[in-house]
Amino acid sequence: MKKNIFFIFSLIMSLTTLQAQGFKISFNETTHDFGVIEEKGGKVSFDFIVTNEGNEPLVISNVKASCGCTTPSWTQSPIEPGKTGKITATYNPQGRPGRFNKSITVTTNASPAPYTLYIKGEVNRPDANPETTYPVRQGNLLYKRTPDLDFGNVTPDGTKKITIEAYNQSGTAFTPSPVGLPPYITVTGNIPPQKAGNLEFTLNAPLIKKYGKVGGSFTLTADAPIGISYKADIQDNYDNLTADQKKNAGKINVNAQPLVFSKKVNTQVLKVANSGKSDLHVKAIQTSTPDITFSKSVFVVKSREIVEVKVTYPVQKLKTVDNQAVISIFSDDPKNPQKDINVTVNP
Repeated sequence: MKKNIFFIFSLIMSLTTLQAQGFKISFNETTHDFGVIEEKGGKVSFDFIVTNEGNEPLVISNVKASCGCTTPSWTQSPIEPGKTGKITATYNPQGRPGRFNKSITVTTNASPAPYTLYIKGEVNRPDANPETTYPVRQGNLLYKRTPDLDFGNVTPDGTKKITIEAYNQSGTAFTPSPVGLPPYITVTGNIPPQKAGNLEFTLNAPLIKKYGKVGGSFTLTADAPIGISYKADIQDNYDNLTADQKKNAGKINVNAQPLVFSKKVNTQVLKVANSGKSDLHVKAIQTSTPDITFSKSVFVVKSREIVEVKVTYPVQKLKTVDNQAVISIFSDDPKNPQKDINVTVNP
């Protein structure tokens, strides 16, 4: 016990002595990022500037790097109050492709504990055979995989990003100038010649202004030989509802049989019922056939209520065969947010 008290007392006295002596130093940076450097470009160096802000001479007694790839040098003579010295960190990228993060330990007479500085960056090694790493070709761009975009489920007010790595095999920088890109998708990126880089695709769901599946394709340039396909499913997300909220939510029920149209019958009634305990909010009614119209597409169905929607398929536009026609109802029923009803046409 006495030894512990003596140790603490000695530590307090030593810190008090240092403070009384006025030791205080600062650095221009404590972490330096070299960014991307070329492996064949040779060694890179950075000077950490040390300022003696105290009133006693500052002595840097030792500087040690965390690995042999980093060589430090430093001001050997005492740094007078108000003056500066430097610690130079030199990094050798040869044989070290990829990211690096190295520490440099600095020992001085200013504190019993050493100071720690850092250097970091990324070493680029040009690939002699990029086709091996990027086997999928589209013009001058090479990909690790087919660059199709599957955004998956996205909420109507949400956004989602997909980043795809590509290698630019041409002699000029590549900047996308897409053709056929829908207004709700943006693409950014700039890939230097003979290097890899990223293209970022962002889907902005509020600009779609509808629920359900969307999809298509576009090209990154006018002369691109192959299009990039995209798809997404715009749906509300009810995963955060509690078990009680799901149990007490509205529950949608609709016609079990397909709606049948003919030249004599071009209007049908779609019945939407709510067998749940809360109001059911129908947020949209959409169809794969734009000629079909609805008397209403956004409404509320009270518990145990049935709401009728008139569905019209104009006589002059009826097709004798239309097996692809589907009506989709989107509601806040967490178990069945999308209900589909088939449409058939009789000759």
